[in-house]
Amino acid sequence: MCLARSDSVREKHTLQGIIYLSCGGFFCFVTVQTIMLWVWAVKPHPLIYLGFLSSLGFIAAGVISICITPQYGRIVAACALAGLTPLWVIWVTALVPEHNTIPLPLLYLAVAAYVAVLGVVAFLPRPVSLAITGVAILCGLGVAIAAFTYAKRLSVGEYNRPGIGCFRWYHDQGGGLLIARDTENWINTATKVLIENAGIEGRLQLTGAWGIPNSPTRVIVLAQNKPSGPVQLHYPQKGVLVYAFDGISWRKIPADAPTYPTFFTLENGNDSTMLYEELSDGSRQGTEVFIWKRE
Repeated sequence: MCLARSDSVREKHTLQGIIYLSCGGFFCFVTVQTIMLWVWAVKPHPLIYLGFLSSLGFIAAGVISICITPQYGRIVAACALAGLTPLWVIWVTALVPEHNTIPLPLLYLAVAAYVAVLGVVAFLPRPVSLAITGVAILCGLGVAIAAFTYAKRLSVGEYNRPGIGCFRWYHDQGGGLLIARDTENWINTATKVLIENAGIEGRLQLTGAWGIPNSPTRVIVLAQNKPSGPVQLHYPQKGVLVYAFDGISWRKIPADAPTYPTFFTLENGNDSTMLYEELSDGSRQGTEVFIWKRE
């Protein structure tokens, strides 16, 4: 009977060490993959390096659990778990959907592996005091962080980004408004009436776009000349919003249209203007929307 019990305990110790080793190796792989993004000029978050060191700590905890004593292995693993927790919060946040972004499958595995190793630290070789409560609180914290992140992104319009059509505005003589070229139908009948009622006259010609013209929310950018300096234009909360630049100042049509705090940016090159969309992680995507020919 004693022999059977001893074998059972040894199996638990071995299982504890194997899980530490497996999770440590996996966390090392995930963090190294992220660190290597510097090759593509993506600067890793400082917590990635802490996560890498914590991953090595799990490997050390696995070796200690199998070769020395599981109690010491648990202490080392608990320290590694504490070091990995800030990075786990970032992983949980990254799982919340973003505009035009699909979370990497590795993130799901990393979040699950953290919960698995948390359970091992709490319950092996024997449960610590309030183990169930602690695990429940930490998992609940992860759910709360994800819910808060989603609500924040929803409130700033992350999931309601508009299609953006950019038009060169020629102030021709003769009055009236002529849509000279709009093959994608960015300016439909209702939008044309909106522009005309604002007193905009002349000829409009599509020069570039971002997104799709039948988006629930749309932005129409009209520009007579190259804007001076970077310009930040905010997204509409609903319907169509027109930004018109007459060479001197910008107009928002309708003037009282509600907008989100999120925005896109127009930045000038030598003979062109680029449109950049700001993403929630601080990166940007963009395209050329205006070409200004030298006279």
